[in-house]
Amino acid sequence: MKNKKPKNLSGQPAKRLELYYPLDRTRFTQHFGQNPDYYLREFGITYHNGIDMTDMGYTGSGAAVYSACDGIVLYTNTDPNEGLGVVIRTIEPYEYKGTQVYFKIIYWHLLDIKVSAGQRVVTGQLLGHVGNTGKSTGPHLHFEVKPAEKGRNEWDWKNILQDNGVHGAIDPLIYLLFPSA
Repeated sequence: MKNKKPKNLSGQPAKRLELYYPLDRTRFTQHFGQNPDYYLREFGITYHNGIDMTDMGYTGSGAAVYSACDGIVLYTNTDPNEGLGVVIRTIEPYEYKGTQVYFKIIYWHLLDIKVSAGQRVVTGQLLGHVGNTGKSTGPHLHFEVKPAEKGRNEWDWKNILQDNGVHGAIDPLIYLLFPSA
């Protein structure tokens, strides 16, 4: 018996999530899974739950942060640890481990926010600028991806892997498209 491929809402085979780089000239400063001792001690999570990046054209705050995908803004606010942030969910479901799910794409430590909750955004739309807000060691963007399922309300999407030690996050690097020259 052949494995059945997951289908999207229109009955077509579900696509794999593809994300565009949220900064123009990305330099990674910390990868997913690094520094387990620090993150367990400071935040109670198993290891770094996203990717930290800067724009090579900037030495401080201010680089533009763009939406990595089309989506709906679920959250724009301040978190004591993460600072200013934006959470976007994908408009359509994508394949994940043999099923179809939506994804939350998360941007933290922003200097400012140029979108609002409930707003529909498109890939490449300005979300804000790189900052140094929250418990940050310097200006950078913290970028996370979390598979999610629909909650009762638009703002109530649940992380599918909430108990994975990093609050549902998975490695964003495998979904980022290699930038073209």
